[in-house]
Amino acid sequence: MDRRIFTRQSILTTLGLGVIPRAQSSNQGEPNILNSITEEEVRTFLKEKLYTGQEVDHYFADKAFPFAKHSADFGWLLRDAYFKDGVNNSISVYHYEKPDGERLMSNYADLPCRINTYGNSFTQCHQVSDHETWQEVLAANLQEPVKNFGIGGWSVYQAYLRMLKEEKTDALQIHHFQ
Repeated sequence: MDRRIFTRQSILTTLGLGVIPRAQSSNQGEPNILNSITEEEVRTFLKEKLYTGQEVDHYFADKAFPFAKHSADFGWLLRDAYFKDGVNNSISVYHYEKPDGERLMSNYADLPCRINTYGNSFTQCHQVSDHETWQEVLAANLQEPVKNFGIGGWSVYQAYLRMLKEEKTDALQIHHFQ
């Protein structure tokens, strides 16, 4: 299959237009049905999926989502929240330290921290209330604090950027404690 045809078919499939069946081939072996979907149809399809200018403005003004706020460094951070998303429809309680967005700690929070966790919703402990996260269980067993910098939906790269920022800050704090 020609590279251009493959690319076009891949894009259309990704956009949700489905797998396009192979039609009668032209003289060059190119499926005619791929050429029947116009650029205007693709643009119309995409326009329905894009955010409006007002929605983008609300996002940057921190009015768009009740659970997240814009972060210039990482894309977004989470807000304090209560959601009915726990086991048996129980309410999960989420609190985040200001301004960093670190999940609230209870075990050994007054001690300097040597262990930080970074990642997505698994690290964040989505659907788990404060003080019940795996970081809090680990902290109780180790008898030292474990910070939780997980944010649902984050990529490895966002977690890596967060780690770079926090490790610089923590290195300065640990130096002051010694």
